[in-house]
Amino acid sequence: MGRKMTNKTPENNKIIVSRAGINGKILTANEIKNRLRTNSWLTNCAKPYIEKMYTFAEESSIIIFLTDSEGCILKIVTNEELQKKLTEKFIISGSFPPPKTALYLAIDKVVATQFEANTEHGDPLAELKPNQWKCHATPLQIGAGQLAGTLSIYFSEKLNAKMLYALLNLTANCIKHELQYSEEKEQVQLLKEIQLNQLNMYAQPNFVVNAKGIIKVISDEACNILGSDRENIIGKKISKFIPEWQNITTKDGKWIEVEHKEVLLQNASSSGLFLLNTKAIMRTQNKFDEQICSLQNMRHVLNEANKYIGNTAHVQLNDIMGISVTIKRLIKEAKAIAKTDNAVMLIGEKHTGRESIAQAIHNASARITYGFVKVNVANLSPEELEETLWGYHENFRPHLHRIPKPGAFEFANGGTLYISNIGLMPISTQEKVFEAIKTKKVTRLGSAQQITVDVRIMCSNPFDLSDKIERKEFKIDLFYSLSTSSVRMPALRERRADIPLLINHYITLKSEELGLNPVNIPRKIVLILRRYEWPGNFKEMIELSERIIRDKGRMFKTFKNERDFKSKNLYLDQLKEIENLASLEENEKELIVKAYKAYKGSISKTSRRLGISRNTLYLKLRKYGVDI
Repeated sequence: MGRKMTNKTPENNKIIVSRAGINGKILTANEIKNRLRTNSWLTNCAKPYIEKMYTFAEESSIIIFLTDSEGCILKIVTNEELQKKLTEKFIISGSFPPPKTALYLAIDKVVATQFEANTEHGDPLAELKPNQWKCHATPLQIGAGQLAGTLSIYFSEKLNAKMLYALLNLTANCIKHELQYSEEKEQVQLLKEIQLNQLNMYAQPNFVVNAKGIIKVISDEACNILGSDRENIIGKKISKFIPEWQNITTKDGKWIEVEHKEVLLQNASSSGLFLLNTKAIMRTQNKFDEQICSLQNMRHVLNEANKYIGNTAHVQLNDIMGISVTIKRLIKEAKAIAKTDNAVMLIGEKHTGRESIAQAIHNASARITYGFVKVNVANLSPEELEETLWGYHENFRPHLHRIPKPGAFEFANGGTLYISNIGLMPISTQEKVFEAIKTKKVTRLGSAQQITVDVRIMCSNPFDLSDKIERKEFKIDLFYSLSTSSVRMPALRERRADIPLLINHYITLKSEELGLNPVNIPRKIVLILRRYEWPGNFKEMIELSERIIRDKGRMFKTFKNERDFKSKNLYLDQLKEIENLASLEENEKELIVKAYKAYKGSISKTSRRLGISRNTLYLKLRKYGVDI
């Protein structure tokens, strides 16, 4: 196991080194550099203790060697004179101890046995006198007997060996503890890196919190949400950002997991409502040590829900059919409005396509990726309207045991809220809507917590609201807020040039829907339909198209003239209204007769019960042929 020497200096590209158990090999300068870099963690841990040991020894003529687990020298601490002699003999960091030396024998034994070793014989290092130097080496272990390296002291036999051995062992123990701590710290850091990589795999913001509510790991997206660097967030209490953290994660004194809990995020760049989910990821004695937490912006959650509950817009501007000047002007106006973010008021008769235009404007606007939420005031009682618009907290009417529900404003956050028949909205609700538009905040029923919303409002009404404003039944400030852009929807009778195109379109749709063959409309019928007033607008046209398909066009052959065709096939809604009036008269007769008999023919009692005058009751009894 001899060591070949070359004439090359340490700065040369190669040196030849060998040691027991390892075949001699040539290490390039890059290989030496890589070895030192690979073991830098050991050098960094041991360096301060080795330097203190050298200082405490109060002997400059000692040499301290730190090696890796293969005996390769990582660091040498001694005086300048000895350091120079060692360097001249290529005994440097990155080399192995020269064979047959006391240093070599001691380190070789430690590497082979992982026990301490003392040597008093062997060739001296560099130009030192023979048989006057000793070496004591001790292993540096981590974990379960894993050798990390060795620590050796090379000294003259004249020095106090017992003191130096004790100092070496004390230093080695300090280094071992430091290595153990460093390894545990590295494992913790590695675990955090693994956790961070896992957290960053998901789009939503995630973080890890310990039992004391301290943030331990946080994903990149969560840092963006909180608006701060990771270094400024780690170690902070989560209650700084979620003040109600303690209340929602503790039950009966125990730390619990949370599922789909709405929380208000504060002191963050993206403050607002979020959906919180937590899951235990570590347990000690049946207790949670840490929980992984995920936040989902309620705006995004509700927007995703919109796709499944019908809060979407399907009509595009290109879907609006027509060749008339009126409809072309309307489409041009809608395109211009779509480029703005103004509130829109659509005024027009029933069934003129107000909602379709609103959907088309939404889909042509920057809000297309968010929901189109519809609220029809005519279909809701005042109480139902309030709940629909604002939603409610679990504290609202607690006897009903209802879970919290977001309102239409929250579902429309980022998108469009379309309110039809707004003229029927109660004054009290109008005031709250105006306040929501002004402050861009809403409050759920039963809660005091304000929620920031970004909503574009479009509304419609079948008649002009000026009369209601004069009667103080509609707030003028709300009207102006909602009418930044206004659209007047033309009735079908105002776009007669579009009638042939539209009727053929709906006949095609209905034939496909019913699985029946389409019907060609004779030219004379088309002319009749163009002259028709279409009081029911699109609703009436769609119903007529279905009757034509089901009738297979027979109605076109069974009429005498235009008046006859209209009386048989058109104005059907008006005929229904007349029939309804007749049925109302029958119901009135039945009610009056029953009341008259119940009160045994007493005009006074019967009139009081029905809320009409005696004279009116007398006339109606005579009208319906009741004996008085």
